[in-house]
Amino acid sequence: MKYNKIFKAQDPLFIKNLFTKKKRVFFANVADKKIKSIQIEKVSPSWAKDTCLVKYKVTFENHLIKTFRATSSKKESKEDVYKIMQYLYKKLPIANAVYFDKNHNILFYQEVPGRTLAEIIEKKEKRILSQSFKKAALFLAKLHNLKPKSPFLKAFFPQSTGYIYIFKKIKTSLPELKKEIPSLETLKFVDKIWKNQNALIHNDFYPGNIIVGKTQLYVIDFDKAGRGPVLMDLATVMASFNLPKEIWQIKLSPRDKNNLQDIFIKTYCRSQHIDFKKTKTQLKKFLAKIFLDQIRYYFLLDSKNLSKMTKQNRRNFAQKIRSLIINFKKAYESFI
Repeated sequence: MKYNKIFKAQDPLFIKNLFTKKKRVFFANVADKKIKSIQIEKVSPSWAKDTCLVKYKVTFENHLIKTFRATSSKKESKEDVYKIMQYLYKKLPIANAVYFDKNHNILFYQEVPGRTLAEIIEKKEKRILSQSFKKAALFLAKLHNLKPKSPFLKAFFPQSTGYIYIFKKIKTSLPELKKEIPSLETLKFVDKIWKNQNALIHNDFYPGNIIVGKTQLYVIDFDKAGRGPVLMDLATVMASFNLPKEIWQIKLSPRDKNNLQDIFIKTYCRSQHIDFKKTKTQLKKFLAKIFLDQIRYYFLLDSKNLSKMTKQNRRNFAQKIRSLIINFKKAYESFI
């Protein structure tokens, strides 16, 4: 199904009328107060045509301020995301999903206070980092142990055919990478790691989706969440430390990176009563899967503008994809 009215999320008149009509839903504790102003800030990048992310700053007559965000998509319904967030809000520290507008496919949720773990990594705040990675691991352990009475849909999890299609496109669009492309047989391992994996997973658990507050750690963005293999969430964090510099250049030393990864995995393993070394070995397949996902994401994102790119931008794009393919091959070769 295609949703064509997602940009209503940034329409001032629509938002004013919605917030007024649904005042007790959005602002239950100040529903008797008059709204003085609503500031709307589009957060999604200018090139995003199929998705919309918006931030709202709502000021009331007593100078009280409430902040919300909205996310919408032309292609994927946000209704399941809304259901997952509502279920999790009573059990884990996440943003409160307050309303889902089915007609426009817009999900509204309260903003959580704090900075992303990605920001803290970039600033090399080591004291905060070790504690934050421990808390992130404990969050995941609790998430993976939940047993919803009503099972959610499977998490977004492309199969080998999806990656084969992408590499055929890369071969055509970036012929200079022809020799770098892995064999089709190499990609078939992803079809085997899904089986009998039905825990509730976040499925996009990278540092940008982890918010570190003064006393609490929150997790946001459950757009890809659902039932799946728990090691996908751990591998996403691990892969974040090994992204090519063209995507994210972390200034931490290799020793600091390894220490934080070990803190994260050991904390998770202790909480789940599973073997640390065995888990690290099992993670290798999922690391390879994460790099395939990165190749897919960045190729689909940037290839739309390939014909308009300057020669330098095209070289940068090709280098980004090449670096991700190299990372995939390293991860794959570590477990075959």
